[in-house]
Amino acid sequence: MKYSYKIRKNIYKDAWNWWDACNYSSHGMIWKNQVDDDFANKLIGKTNKEANKILIPFLKKVYIDQEKEISETKTFFKKEFDQKFQEGCIKIVNVMGKPIYRYDFTFYLTTMKRCPYFKPRGAIFLCVFWNNPMEVFLHELCHFQFIHYWRENPKSEVSKLSNEQFEFLKESLTMILDVTAHLPS
Repeated sequence: MKYSYKIRKNIYKDAWNWWDACNYSSHGMIWKNQVDDDFANKLIGKTNKEANKILIPFLKKVYIDQEKEISETKTFFKKEFDQKFQEGCIKIVNVMGKPIYRYDFTFYLTTMKRCPYFKPRGAIFLCVFWNNPMEVFLHELCHFQFIHYWRENPKSEVSKLSNEQFEFLKESLTMILDVTAHLPS
Protein backbone atom coordinates (compact mmCIF):
# COMPACT_ATOMS: atom_id res chain seq x y z
CA MET A 1 0.00 0.00 0.00
CA LYS A 2 1.42 3.40 -0.96
CA TYR A 3 0.64 6.39 1.24
CA SER A 4 1.34 9.99 0.27
CA TYR A 5 1.88 13.30 2.00
CA LYS A 6 2.32 17.00 1.26
CA ILE A 7 4.07 19.56 3.44
CA ARG A 8 2.60 23.07 3.16
CA LYS A 9 3.53 26.44 4.57
CA ASN A 10 0.30 28.46 4.70
CA ILE A 11 0.30 31.70 6.66
CA TYR A 12 -3.49 31.64 7.08
CA LYS A 13 -3.45 28.12 8.56
CA ASP A 14 -0.62 29.18 10.87
CA ALA A 15 -2.57 32.30 11.89
CA TRP A 16 -5.65 30.19 12.57
CA ASN A 17 -3.59 27.96 14.88
CA TRP A 18 -2.39 30.97 16.90
CA TRP A 19 -5.90 32.43 17.09
CA ASP A 20 -7.53 29.12 18.03
CA ALA A 21 -4.86 28.45 20.67
CA CYS A 22 -5.57 31.79 22.34
CA ASN A 23 -9.34 31.37 22.30
CA TYR A 24 -9.92 27.70 23.08
CA SER A 25 -8.49 24.98 25.26
CA SER A 26 -8.49 21.32 24.36
CA HIS A 27 -7.43 18.03 25.89
CA GLY A 28 -6.92 19.76 29.23
CA MET A 29 -4.38 22.17 27.74
CA ILE A 30 -4.71 25.93 27.98
CA TRP A 31 -2.84 26.70 24.80
CA LYS A 32 -2.75 30.47 25.25
CA ASN A 33 -0.17 29.79 27.97
CA GLN A 34 2.22 29.02 25.09
CA VAL A 35 1.89 32.65 23.96
CA ASP A 36 3.21 35.87 25.51
CA ASP A 37 0.39 37.25 27.70
CA ASP A 38 0.31 40.68 26.03
CA PHE A 39 0.14 39.13 22.56
CA ALA A 40 -2.46 36.53 23.59
CA ASN A 41 -4.66 39.28 25.06
CA LYS A 42 -4.72 40.98 21.63
CA LEU A 43 -6.22 37.80 20.15
CA ILE A 44 -8.59 36.66 22.89
CA GLY A 45 -12.22 37.27 22.04
CA LYS A 46 -11.48 38.32 18.47
CA THR A 47 -12.95 36.63 15.43
CA ASN A 48 -10.49 34.81 13.22
CA LYS A 49 -10.80 37.62 10.66
CA GLU A 50 -10.11 40.29 13.29
CA ALA A 51 -7.17 38.32 14.66
CA ASN A 52 -5.67 37.96 11.17
CA LYS A 53 -5.15 41.75 11.07
CA ILE A 54 -2.69 41.23 13.93
CA LEU A 55 -1.41 37.75 13.08
CA ILE A 56 -0.62 38.03 9.37
CA PRO A 57 1.85 40.96 9.80
CA PHE A 58 3.30 39.25 12.88
CA LEU A 59 3.79 35.95 11.02
CA LYS A 60 5.23 37.66 7.92
CA LYS A 61 7.90 39.11 10.20
CA VAL A 62 8.49 35.72 11.86
CA TYR A 63 8.80 34.10 8.42
CA ILE A 64 11.36 36.73 7.37
CA ASP A 65 13.31 36.70 10.65
CA GLN A 66 13.40 32.91 10.80
CA GLU A 67 13.38 32.16 7.07
CA LYS A 68 16.53 30.04 7.18
CA GLU A 69 15.36 27.96 10.20
CA ILE A 70 11.89 27.41 8.74
CA SER A 71 13.30 26.44 5.34
CA GLU A 72 15.80 24.05 6.91
CA THR A 73 13.06 22.55 9.08
CA LYS A 74 10.81 21.99 6.07
CA THR A 75 13.71 20.27 4.27
CA PHE A 76 14.45 18.16 7.35
CA PHE A 77 10.76 17.20 7.71
CA LYS A 78 10.61 16.17 4.05
CA LYS A 79 13.74 14.05 4.43
CA GLU A 80 12.32 12.36 7.55
CA PHE A 81 9.03 11.63 5.81
CA ASP A 82 10.74 10.43 2.64
CA GLN A 83 12.70 7.95 4.75
CA LYS A 84 10.13 6.87 7.35
CA PHE A 85 6.58 7.74 6.25
CA GLN A 86 5.68 4.44 4.56
CA GLU A 87 7.22 2.39 7.37
CA GLY A 88 5.36 4.49 9.95
CA CYS A 89 2.02 3.88 8.26
CA ILE A 90 2.69 0.15 8.12
CA LYS A 91 3.65 0.12 11.82
CA ILE A 92 0.34 1.77 12.72
CA VAL A 93 -1.53 -0.84 10.65
CA ASN A 94 0.33 -3.59 12.51
CA VAL A 95 -0.11 -2.04 15.97
CA MET A 96 -3.80 -1.24 15.58
CA GLY A 97 -4.74 -4.18 13.38
CA LYS A 98 -6.70 -1.98 10.98
CA PRO A 99 -5.89 -0.42 7.60
CA ILE A 100 -5.10 3.28 7.57
CA TYR A 101 -8.41 5.06 7.07
CA ARG A 102 -7.02 7.13 4.17
CA TYR A 103 -3.95 7.18 1.89
CA ASP A 104 -3.03 10.87 1.71
CA PHE A 105 -2.08 13.38 4.37
CA THR A 106 -1.28 17.08 4.46
CA PHE A 107 1.12 18.60 6.97
CA TYR A 108 0.83 22.33 7.66
CA LEU A 109 3.87 24.00 9.13
CA THR A 110 3.09 26.17 12.12
CA THR A 111 5.09 28.50 14.32
CA MET A 112 2.70 27.88 17.22
CA LYS A 113 3.83 25.12 19.60
CA ARG A 114 0.67 23.13 19.11
CA CYS A 115 -0.25 20.50 16.52
CA PRO A 116 -3.99 20.34 15.92
CA TYR A 117 -5.44 18.02 13.33
CA PHE A 118 -8.45 17.67 11.04
CA LYS A 119 -9.19 13.98 10.59
CA PRO A 120 -11.69 14.26 7.69
CA ARG A 121 -8.99 15.93 5.57
CA GLY A 122 -6.04 13.99 6.95
CA ALA A 123 -4.44 17.30 7.94
CA ILE A 124 -1.94 17.68 10.77
CA PHE A 125 -0.06 20.78 11.90
CA LEU A 126 3.66 20.35 12.54
CA CYS A 127 5.51 22.88 14.69
CA VAL A 128 8.66 24.11 12.96
CA PHE A 129 10.42 24.27 16.33
CA TRP A 130 10.10 20.55 17.04
CA ASN A 131 12.52 18.02 15.61
CA ASN A 132 10.56 14.79 15.29
CA PRO A 133 7.81 15.09 12.69
CA MET A 134 7.34 11.31 12.46
CA GLU A 135 6.63 11.09 16.17
CA VAL A 136 3.97 13.81 15.84
CA PHE A 137 2.50 12.11 12.76
CA LEU A 138 2.33 8.67 14.39
CA HIS A 139 0.74 10.14 17.51
CA GLU A 140 -1.93 11.96 15.50
CA LEU A 141 -2.45 9.01 13.15
CA CYS A 142 -3.19 6.86 16.21
CA HIS A 143 -5.87 9.42 17.11
CA PHE A 144 -7.28 9.29 13.58
CA GLN A 145 -7.42 5.52 13.59
CA PHE A 146 -8.99 5.31 17.03
CA ILE A 147 -11.63 7.89 16.12
CA HIS A 148 -12.37 6.23 12.78
CA TYR A 149 -12.57 2.61 13.86
CA TRP A 150 -13.93 2.93 17.39
CA ARG A 151 -15.45 6.36 18.15
CA GLU A 152 -17.31 6.66 14.84
CA ASN A 153 -18.42 3.00 14.87
CA PRO A 154 -21.89 2.84 16.47
CA LYS A 155 -21.31 -0.86 17.28
CA SER A 156 -18.27 -0.02 19.41
CA GLU A 157 -18.57 0.56 23.15
CA VAL A 158 -16.21 3.50 22.63
CA SER A 159 -18.93 5.31 20.65
CA LYS A 160 -21.07 5.36 23.81
CA LEU A 161 -18.51 7.17 25.98
CA SER A 162 -18.99 10.80 26.96
CA ASN A 163 -16.69 13.26 25.21
CA GLU A 164 -14.62 13.61 28.38
CA GLN A 165 -14.26 9.84 28.78
CA PHE A 166 -13.42 9.44 25.10
CA GLU A 167 -10.76 12.16 25.13
CA PHE A 168 -9.15 10.63 28.22
CA LEU A 169 -9.10 7.16 26.65
CA LYS A 170 -7.92 8.47 23.27
CA GLU A 171 -4.96 10.30 24.81
CA SER A 172 -4.16 7.41 27.17
CA LEU A 173 -4.10 4.83 24.40
CA THR A 174 -2.01 7.05 22.21
CA MET A 175 0.65 7.27 24.91
CA ILE A 176 0.89 3.47 24.82
CA LEU A 177 0.83 3.43 21.03
CA ASP A 178 3.51 6.14 20.88
CA VAL A 179 5.94 3.70 22.50
CA THR A 180 4.73 0.62 20.58
CA ALA A 181 4.78 2.26 17.17
CA HIS A 182 8.03 4.19 17.68
CA LEU A 183 10.32 4.10 14.68
CA PRO A 184 14.04 3.56 15.04
CA SER A 185 16.10 6.70 14.46
